[in-house]
Amino acid sequence: RVKQTFFRTLLPLILKANEEILADRSKLELLKSTIEARQEINELEKQWLYNLSKIYNVTSGNITELLNRVDAISPALALAQSAQESGWGRSRFALKGNALFGQRTWDEGFGMVPKRRSGKYEVKSFPSLIDSVRSYARNLNIHPAYRDFRLLRAEMRAKNILLNPYDLVGTLEAYSERRDVYVKTIRKILRTDRLEELEATKLESRSVRVKGRHSSPS
Repeated sequence: RVKQTFFRTLLPLILKANEEILADRSKLELLKSTIEARQEINELEKQWLYNLSKIYNVTSGNITELLNRVDAISPALALAQSAQESGWGRSRFALKGNALFGQRTWDEGFGMVPKRRSGKYEVKSFPSLIDSVRSYARNLNIHPAYRDFRLLRAEMRAKNILLNPYDLVGTLEAYSERRDVYVKTIRKILRTDRLEELEATKLESRSVRVKGRHSSPS
């Protein structure tokens, strides 16, 4: 019951965050085609491209690298990681700080202090659950530690196949101090709850299916 509630709550938020990212990606791909065709882009488009580059920490003009970063996250992987990091939404950080992915901050006052910690970090808190999802996606899309994640995802895109969460999580050892044990834990959640079945789920559909049941994405 806890798992069903957790998945029903979080999956639509992940899909919404992905829609936002993919809207930018579509515009970026269009601008890339325009530039490659040696056609001029207007000042508004140039400013949008500059702003997007800043958001994703990419040198202005490097559209290839920008496309590697402006891309959707795996819904299955996001669900599995959030389940592990938030104790299926029941952790103190999730309940009081909307923190679903265990992201850390070293800026004092921007998170919640763990009862046991090595260092002065805090667990970053958020105004809402969707903000936590957006931050998680941005983390995977820009952090240097997850470069291999982005490269593998780009390979999957180039082959026009669905994202494979089992393979992708293998590039995320740096996400946890537990490293390979963490990867095995996430893969176990993926397998036990058959989360890879959700990779093709779209928010535009009237409902989303979670393990044989339906829930509204609104």
